[in-house]
Amino acid sequence: MIDSGNLYGYIISEELAKKLRPKLYGPGSRVGVAKANAGLEILGKVRPFSMFVEGMESPARVSPVVARGLTHPINLGQAMLR
Repeated sequence: MIDSGNLYGYIISEELAKKLRPKLYGPGSRVGVAKANAGLEILGKVRPFSMFVEGMESPARVSPVVARGLTHPINLGQAMLR
């Protein structure tokens, strides 16, 4: 999902991370979302990898964070749009 309101960066769901089995590093945290009194629990960050997106000529190099409770497997923010 491309989310123009996502200022945080590249995010993948905990479920997708379990399938990909990347090594997480960095501290966890909690980040705010647009919904009042809500947030996402960040479990850690993934080392950079190449991601192929349909319609793009070359792969994007991403280093997403892993979030618990993300409604889509991947959330691409404003960095991807630029």
